[in-house]
Amino acid sequence: MIFFEHLFKWFRRKFGFAKVAPTEAAVPVPEPTPVVEVSKQPGLSCPECGTRIPISFDNLLRQVPVVCQGCQLVLHVDPQQSKGALSALQKLQDGLAAAGKTG
Repeated sequence: MIFFEHLFKWFRRKFGFAKVAPTEAAVPVPEPTPVVEVSKQPGLSCPECGTRIPISFDNLLRQVPVVCQGCQLVLHVDPQQSKGALSALQKLQDGLAAAGKTG
């Protein structure tokens, strides 16, 4: 390593500059971890007033409209846009039901 340092200094003195490839690859900066709210009661915050709206898995799967108790905003599940999420939720509910039967 010392040999290369001397070579580098000689090259700089002789030519006034040196291009050296970085010895270590740039380490990417990790994205910050998003804050996740954990609750025993599934639900969401109203996009209008921020009131907590409790929602059951069953009501989501049956696509029952959700009404905010704070501002009376009515939210509907879009079955086309939510197809993947509803499928995953159904698998989760089936798994929870199966786990409840075994224990």
